[in-house]
This record gives sequence, C-alpha cells and structure tokens, in this order.
Amino acid sequence: MYTNSARQKMETQSRQESPEFVLDHFEEVEGLAEEIVTDKHQIIDLDRKRNKNREALRALGKMQPVPGKDQNNIESEIGKLRDNLKPKVSKLRELEGRPEAKGFNLEALSRDEINAVHY
Repeated sequence: MYTNSARQKMETQSRQESPEFVLDHFEEVEGLAEEIVTDKHQIIDLDRKRNKNREALRALGKMQPVPGKDQNNIESEIGKLRDNLKPKVSKLRELEGRPEAKGFNLEALSRDEINAVHY
C-alpha cells in the first residue's frame, strides 16, 4: 500500500511522462526560445542603427551641432530589450533543467558609481 505522498509522486511522474505533457513542455520551450532569438535580432538591428546614427551625427557635428534624440531612443529601446531578455533566458534554462547562469544578472556600474570607485 502506498502513502499519499508516494502516490502523488507516482501520479506526477506518470503525468510528466505522458505525451501531452512532453508536447506542452516542448512547445513552451520552443516558444520562449523563439522570443529570445527575436529579441536578440532586434538588439542587433537597433545596434546597427545606433552605429549608423552615431556616424551621421559625427559627420553632421562637424558642420553644426545636432541633438541625438533618436540616438537616445535607440539606446533606451536596446536597454529595455536587454532587461527583458534576462528573465526569458533564466526561464528557458529552468525549463531545460539547466542551472542558473552565474553572473548573468550583473548590471553595469552607473557613471556615478564609476566615479566613486576612481576617487
């Protein structure tokens, strides 16, 4: 005779081995992986645009000073995508049964923090 916890463990194990569970799990993993790849492509595209804008601003700056509003918008969008990418990658690693990436959630120091370290 099985105890309640042993019975629950067996039911959970048999459910996890069912084709429906496996299919649902793979669909979730694949969907999340596609989101991550799409975000990475967006970051690359925005980074290319940012570099082209930087070159154009530099060229125009020789003639007259030009504000970099578009550049700031691109920087902001890249930052948002990168911030949203971290939890998605962590969730994907969890779904794949892999350990959490060490140092993955590190953030760059702000200018104030850098200045405080130098002085």
